[in-house]
Amino acid sequence: MSILEDPEFVKLRQFKGKVNLDLVMQILDEIELDLRGSNNIKTTIIYVYSSHLDEVRKNKEFYDIIADILQKYYQKIGIENVSQLILNTIR
Repeated sequence: MSILEDPEFVKLRQFKGKVNLDLVMQILDEIELDLRGSNNIKTTIIYVYSSHLDEVRKNKEFYDIIADILQKYYQKIGIENVSQLILNTIR
């Protein structure tokens, strides 16, 4: 089974075209940069999300799904690959 067929990515597809892609890219880039100095994905997500609190609160379900995907897959396929899968799914 492909990663893209997992329930998290199925839910993520519901947001296709409904979120600000540039802002999502910026948040994912910040997570990637911060994760280089830390190996704790959960702490990194909380830190970056707190910098974009208004956006995260506005689209809580969407960003919760992204957090779940990042936590589940970043060690398996790398943060860059997970970010690209997320972006390609919502484009």
